[in-house]
Amino acid sequence: MANPRDKEFVEGVIFTFPDDLSNVEVERIEPITKPDATIKFSPNRYIIEVKLYDKNDPEKKEMKHFGDGFKMRVYFLQSDLDSAGGIDNLKLAYHDGTDWTVFEEDGKHKFKKKLKEQGPWIGYCTLKVKTWVDPVMSLGP
Repeated sequence: MANPRDKEFVEGVIFTFPDDLSNVEVERIEPITKPDATIKFSPNRYIIEVKLYDKNDPEKKEMKHFGDGFKMRVYFLQSDLDSAGGIDNLKLAYHDGTDWTVFEEDGKHKFKKKLKEQGPWIGYCTLKVKTWVDPVMSLGP
């Protein structure tokens, strides 16, 4: 990890916070919620569900707004690519409790996909997040 404030999880997810968000803590929620497929998105691999809060808050009240935002990197496996039918069809989405929302490559999250082998991972997605709604994240076609 290049940044000491990075929060890295074995599921292949890295949260990177800028200096002004150094107080943010990331807590994994277990067991992960597994919402069903909808017309918008069909989950293949459920990745992670986390809560973000101010580490100085003893009540761990969930944080939802992050100013200019923070960065996320989500790694994917060959099986993710195979299930999606290739990198062009691979999507990353979150479930807000009602429906799946797919991160768009030309959207506000600056979502990008890249093939680059690193350990068990075949590539990764990057995005920028300014608001958080305690989502479940998934990769799929």
